[in-house]
Amino acid sequence: MSYYDPHPVIHLDRPVALIGFIGAETALVGRLLTSVTGLRFAVLDALIAHAVACTRAAYLRDHGEAALRAVEAEALTRALGERPAGVIVLGDGALLDRGSLHRARRAATLVYIHRPLDALVRRIGDSRKDHPELDPVRSEADLRALLRARAPGYGGADVRIDGEDRPPLDIARDVARALGWAIFER
Repeated sequence: MSYYDPHPVIHLDRPVALIGFIGAETALVGRLLTSVTGLRFAVLDALIAHAVACTRAAYLRDHGEAALRAVEAEALTRALGERPAGVIVLGDGALLDRGSLHRARRAATLVYIHRPLDALVRRIGDSRKDHPELDPVRSEADLRALLRARAPGYGGADVRIDGEDRPPLDIARDVARALGWAIFER
C-alpha cells in the first residue's frame, strides 16, 4: 500500500453492482460514489475490452453477441469475486444471460438506475457508435423492445433509483441514501 492508495470510508460485505439502460449514466454515478468512498471501482465494459484487447463494441461487431456474452459472463464472475468489495458498473445487457443474472443477484447488491425513455433517448445521442446493439434500432418502438428484453435483469434489482432527468450527482446521492451510506450528508 502506498501513500496515494485510497482508504475506503465504508466497508462492503458484497459489491454494489449498478445497472441501467444505455444513457442512464451508471458509470458516472459509479465514479461519483467511489470518489467519495474510496471503494474499488470497475466498469464491466472496460474489463471486457481489456480481456479481448479491443473495445466491447468492436468485439461485438466482429464476433457476435454469443461470444460477447461469454466473455462478459467470465469478466462478471471475476469482478464479483474481487476483494475488497467495491462498485461495479454492469453493461446494459450484462444480465441478459440467466447465469450472469443469477450470479449477480447472489453475489452483489444490484442497484437499478431507471430513467424514462425520453430522457434516455436524449442521452444516447452520439454514443450509438459505442453501442452496436443500437444499430438495428430505427424507431422508438425498437428502443422499447430492446429495453423490454433487458427488463428481467433490471426487475431483479435490490434497489431502484428513479433518475428521471436529474444530474448524476443527485442520483449518486439517492443511491448512497438507499444503501445507508451517509457520505453525501457530511
